[in-house]
Formats: sequence, C-alpha cells, structure tokens
Amino acid sequence: MHQLYELVAGLADALNTSSGNLMAKAIRSRNWHALKQIELPMDTCPEVFWQHSQVQTLLLKVEGLPGMPSKRELDTSCLSDFYSCEAQNKLTNDRMKILSWPAHLLDGPELRLKEFLLKVKKEIRGLLGPLPDIQDIRSRFGPGATFCRRFPHINVAEKLDHAPSYTIDAWPYLLDWVGTAWGKCVYRVSDNIWPGGVTPNRYEGLSRTPERVRGNRWTSVEKNSFKRRGICVEPALNVFYQLGYGSYLRERLRSWGIDLQHDQEKHRKMACEGSLYGHLVTIDLSSASDLISYQLVKQLLPSGWFSVLSGLRSPMTRVNGKWVHLEKFSSMGNGFTFELETLIFHAIVRVVSKETWPTIEPKDFVSTGFISQYGDDCIVPREIGESVLCFFRLCGFKVNVDKTFMEGPFRESCGGDYHTGVDVRTFKLGEMPDEPQKWITFANGLWSVINPHSHCPTRLAFARHLHRWCLGNIPSNIRRLKGPEHLGDLVIHGFPADWQEPLRYGGIVYYKGYLPVANLQPWDQFPPSVVLAAALIGSSDRGCPWHEPPVKGFRVRWIGKPPSLRVKRGVPSILGFDT
Repeated sequence: MHQLYELVAGLADALNTSSGNLMAKAIRSRNWHALKQIELPMDTCPEVFWQHSQVQTLLLKVEGLPGMPSKRELDTSCLSDFYSCEAQNKLTNDRMKILSWPAHLLDGPELRLKEFLLKVKKEIRGLLGPLPDIQDIRSRFGPGATFCRRFPHINVAEKLDHAPSYTIDAWPYLLDWVGTAWGKCVYRVSDNIWPGGVTPNRYEGLSRTPERVRGNRWTSVEKNSFKRRGICVEPALNVFYQLGYGSYLRERLRSWGIDLQHDQEKHRKMACEGSLYGHLVTIDLSSASDLISYQLVKQLLPSGWFSVLSGLRSPMTRVNGKWVHLEKFSSMGNGFTFELETLIFHAIVRVVSKETWPTIEPKDFVSTGFISQYGDDCIVPREIGESVLCFFRLCGFKVNVDKTFMEGPFRESCGGDYHTGVDVRTFKLGEMPDEPQKWITFANGLWSVINPHSHCPTRLAFARHLHRWCLGNIPSNIRRLKGPEHLGDLVIHGFPADWQEPLRYGGIVYYKGYLPVANLQPWDQFPPSVVLAAALIGSSDRGCPWHEPPVKGFRVRWIGKPPSLRVKRGVPSILGFDT
C-alpha cells in the first residue's frame, strides 16, 4: 500500500498550508499519532476545512497500520479503560448512596442534586408507566454471540438448537421460555423423532439443560487504529429478554418525541442548523454505556422497573478467566443499554429545560427541533448547554471534549459533520483493499464525498487522481458495472452518463451488479423443530446464514430494486445476496 500512502501524502502537499505540510510529513514517516494530533484550520471556509479533514482521517480508521500498536497492545489498553470506568462507577455509586440519606443530613450541593434526581425520576416514572405483561414483550435474538455460543456458531438455527445460559436473577424467565418455540426446540417437544422414525445420531448427547452462569464475558472489537472498543457478551436467555424490554423502552420514548428508529437523520439536520446559526450545541459522552452506574439507575427508575431490569443484567463479568463484580448497571452488549441511556440522558435534559423555561413543555422543544437525544448524542439549545454538562458530570458521566461543540462554526452528531451549514463529513477507509469488492467500497466511499451533484465541484478536482487510481485497481469486466447509488456497493457509483445500459422488465429497472454469494446452511441439516421455529421468526427459506465465512464468493448478476429499498453502503445486505 505504499502507493496509497504516497497518493494521500500528495493530497496533503496540494493543500499548500502549514497543516498540510505537517500531514504529508507524518504520512510519509508513518507517524499516525502525529497525524491525528494535527489541529485542523477551523476558522477557514468549509471546503478548505473538508480538504484538510479528509486527508487527516482517510487512513486513521484502518486497523493494523504500519507502526501502530498490535492487537494485543490495543486489547491491554482497552482493558485498562474497562477498569478505569469501573473505578469511576465505584465513586459514583458511593456518592449516590449518600443521596439516600435523610435531607437534613445532606449539605447544600448534595441536597440540590438529590432534589434534581427526584425530578428526573418523576419524569421517567411518568414515561414508563406500569410494567408490561411478559406476554407483551417482543423478545428476540440478537445478531451476535452469547456467553456460551461463540463465533462462528451464532446463527439463528445454532441458537435455537441449544439450551440458553442465564444468570441466577434471570431464572424466572425460564418459566416463560419453556413455552416459546425456542424452548420446544431444546426439549424436542412432540417432534423428537424425524420422519420415518429415525433419530439422527449427530443430535444425541447435546446439552438440553439451561446453564446457569455468574454473568457475562468481556471482549473487545475493532474501532480504529488507536483504540479497540470493549463490550460484554451476555448470557443467551438474558439478552433474549433484554432485547424485548429494550424494544418496549424504545416504544415508550416515542411519547417524548424520541424516535430511535429514524432520529439519526433528524440529528444531522439539527447539527447542520446549529453549525450555521449557533443556537444549538452538540454534546457527546465518552464511554457512556460503561459509566451508567448501578446506584444511579436505582435512584432514577421506579422500583418495579429497576427490579425487572436488574434481574436481567449481569452482575459480574469474566475478564481473562477472572470474575469481576460490576459497579456499572449495564454495558455495551446488553440488549437494553442503548434505550436506557437515551432515557436517562433525555430525562436529565427535560428537567434542566423545565427549570430554565417553566412555561414551555420539553416535548415542544423536541417537536420543533431544539432538543433531541440519540443514545449519548445530545443536542440542546446553547442557553442550557453548560447546565446539561454539569448535571451529566454530577451523575458520573464523562464529556468527550473532542466531539462536544458549544461554540464556533462546527457541529457533529450521529455521523454528520457540518461547518457553517455545509456537510464536511469525510470518507474513512475501514480496511486496506485487496479484492474487487473492497476496491468498490473504497471508490464509492470516496465518490460519496466528492460527487459534484451533492457537494462543491472543487472536491472532485481535489481527489480525482485518487478516485481514478481506485477504479484502476478494479478488473475491467467489473469496472463497467456502474449504476445508481441506491444499489449500494453492488455497483460502482459515478455520473449518470457513465452508467451501464439497464434492462427494463415488468416496470423494474435492472442493472448488472457484483453480488456476494451468501454462505447458507441447508435447513435439512437441522431438526424439524428448529426449522419450524426459525420459520416462525421470519428466517429465509433459502437456508440459514453461516458466519465462517458469511460470503463464499461474488458473481455478476442482474439486480433490480426501487430507490425506496436502498442497499446500505459498505455492508453486504441480504437484499443483495445471490444464492
């Protein structure tokens, strides 16, 4: 990839600024830490800012860059962050326990915080209402591993065919679980004999008893070249019902005007307006899910809701074979963490808003685009920005100063970067390309930020050579597969005049694309009870996706989809799989 480094360094030289010269020097010397620390010229025009930002960030997300720490070193650093968060949660828990004392024993600041948290609790109680019946909870499987089911044995059929693991406080949910299609699969209820009266030997001896475990297990996943992200893999039964309660919390948040299904686009629009007019601030928190302390949740949630969610959380985490008691309430990997943190953060913002503007309902601010919450991404009016940050810190959270913008022409939220109202989001290369589909992802990603139909034409002139170099690395028979952007990375994006000649049939326009061939396990490899349960939850009748590898190859095929069914860029979608 020496040629790629030289091309990016050439872009840095073309900037003809002191920052650009520093970037070029850092790239040629492979000094990625120095490249990351170069300060961008914020007080310039949006396009000059974008050019500097694109050169700086293009390569920094690639894991394993030469001269960067090894995976083992990054894991060690990530584990250190885990213990640092636990130490912070211990301090928060101790402080929250003091707030349970009688009011006459508390001093001024502690009494003020207690009164504030009581108001937050009232907001949350009003939103959640009574506990739902267990039959109203839409429990489901997650896409990843569980405590006992490791990669690659994490598809739906594998999970259905094995008894779940669970924590001691989650045992009551076994009573509901045995009546589900999953429970019937495990115990082979009424269909333990295959047609013809033959019981396959490969299913004999499998464990059919749910396994009790002490908690979840810690691991880490890729984030960028400098850092890995720590997550906790939950027991199967716990996460099955965690996701159900997470979905219920998501529905309740709609009463506050928070739509976690579609609000990312709303956040980007608000960030754009905030960068242009300065009336909104964007707030981001560091390690937000790892700093939701146990006692904070106990203080804020109604007792019934706390009991339910506490029963489904993991009280301990296994780290490198050692069990660690958790000070946090839940972590990334828990099925309701995202919804819970959104609930807590927005409830805090609502109380601050009511104290500042008593005559205005917080929901009116949400509906008019002045307040919004999406996980730990928070957007509030500038007038209450400092107060919100203050109460976030008092609740034990840490503000990400690199991604929190209170002043100036720049705002960032939910994957949208804006400078004085102009989209300055850059393309970040996820991995070094070495196959045609990866080069297509690289070329399309670059085109998405230099397309003159949606961005300033100077961007195309700035990065044209790099874009042509990407296309030149794609075989000529695949390079001709150009088409509209709603087909994602199944085709190569470009000017409409360069698109291939489509095929029109039955009112649908078809283009040839480079489609991944899904690696599917035939359903006849699984017992009938598993096949039936998988069908009930909506699995494809073509087979069960296998994760090692998920794609067994690529082929050129016709594909026709209306623009309303967009294929997400950079991610092979099942919509685009060819079998």
